[in-house]
Amino acid sequence: MRKRKIPEKPVYFMMNKKKGSVCSAVSSRRKTIFEDFVENTGSSLEEFSGGGVKLHSVGRLDAESEGLILLTNDGLFSNYLTRRENHIQKKYIAVLEKDISPLTKKEFSLRAENGVFLPPEKKFGEQFCSCIILDWDFSYELIKKYSVPVKKNNPSCLITLEEGKFHEIRRLFTLFENSVIFLKRISTANVFLDEKLLPGQCRTLFKEEMDIINQHFF
Repeated sequence: MRKRKIPEKPVYFMMNKKKGSVCSAVSSRRKTIFEDFVENTGSSLEEFSGGGVKLHSVGRLDAESEGLILLTNDGLFSNYLTRRENHIQKKYIAVLEKDISPLTKKEFSLRAENGVFLPPEKKFGEQFCSCIILDWDFSYELIKKYSVPVKKNNPSCLITLEEGKFHEIRRLFTLFENSVIFLKRISTANVFLDEKLLPGQCRTLFKEEMDIINQHFF
C-alpha cells in the first residue's frame, strides 16, 4: 500500500460548491472548484502543496449539484472520511420534478432504507446501495436556511447516506421514475454548510467543526 504523505502544514477548508463547477483538478469544459478556490481566497494552490501532498477535495459532487465540499491537503483525513466502513454520514436536500403521494413517499422511504439496486449509468453498471434515509417532513427552516427552490408540485426530501456511489441520489430517484432537479449537500460528518458562504466561496474550518470531525477518528 502506498504510504500517505503527512503535510507539514495541514489545512482544512469548507466550500459552498456552486452549480456548474467540477471537482476535477483540471477540466477543458468547465470551471473547477480549485479555480473557484483561488479566485475567492486570493491564495495559490502551491501554498498548500509540495512534499508529495496537494490540496484536494474530500469526495466529490457532480457538476449539477451544489453545497458542502471539504478541501484539504491531509490525505489521511480525506481517506478516513470517504471510506465506506467508517460510516460517515452525509446529508442532502433534493427537489424532485414530479409530485408524489404520501403513500408513495412512504413506499420509497422503505425501499431506500432496506436497499435497492441502482440502475446503470455511463460506465457504472447496476449497483446495490443500502440504508438511504429519506425524510419528507424535515424542518422548513432548512429550506429557508439553504435557499432551496421549492414549489407546490415539486416535493423536497432530506436524504442521509453513508455511501458515495456515482450519482447515487439521482439514480435512486430514476429508479423511482422521478428526476432530481435540485441537489445540495448540507452536511458531512455532522459539520453543516455555513449558509453565509455564497456559491463558490470557502473558509477555513472552525476549531469547533474540526472537533466534531475528529470525534469520528477516536
